[in-house]
Amino acid sequence: MSPQVLRWVLPEALTRFKAAVDARRWTTALVCAGPGHMLSLCLDLIRAGLVPGRDLPAVIGVAVAHSDGDGRLTELLVNLRARGQRIFDGDRRSWEKTFASLPERLTIYRGVSEAERGPDYGVSWTLFRPRAIARIRELGTARPLLLIATVDKSDICGLLTERFESEVLALSADLKDVRRVPLEAPCDEGTCLKPRDRAEWADWVARMGATEISRRAGVALPDVLSVFQ
Repeated sequence: MSPQVLRWVLPEALTRFKAAVDARRWTTALVCAGPGHMLSLCLDLIRAGLVPGRDLPAVIGVAVAHSDGDGRLTELLVNLRARGQRIFDGDRRSWEKTFASLPERLTIYRGVSEAERGPDYGVSWTLFRPRAIARIRELGTARPLLLIATVDKSDICGLLTERFESEVLALSADLKDVRRVPLEAPCDEGTCLKPRDRAEWADWVARMGATEISRRAGVALPDVLSVFQ
């Protein structure tokens, strides 16, 4: 195996990495990368011809789920979509069922700093508005923005669901009606992080659990649970 690939692998994980690649256990292989290098390892595996074409969506899906390398993803996404493939994670049958259940036009969200301006945006979006807002908090920016856009389901390049983030991978050229919504820094706790209605409460709890929603929204746990009584 080439040094170009092995440079990203932790020395203590080298044997496990080689065995995982031989067995096409891609999640196991990619977690052998050093901190922050999973996407780099993924790209070099592909460049070295070690990933069969049929495995590409799953392999890239694993890397994207743990990486923020938007800039390096664009060319990969374009090439995959040209082949009629989309990035996914987890079990393929479950993924296909989830994808089929989506409406034909999607509303997607992205939490960013004011510095991110169009028409070229990052490729990582989410179907889950609270997750985009949580991302804004993680950025710690003084002037956070919530990007809201629509995209046709047929145009998305990937859907990652394993970590309950409902991450959508979409190219800027395919986005429609992009809106930039300023939020109070670090976030408007009174409105941004509280569900807007009963249906959204249920969605939050189904995805993240009542205890986590209580923590993030600053709402007492009994008040969260009372929505379902």
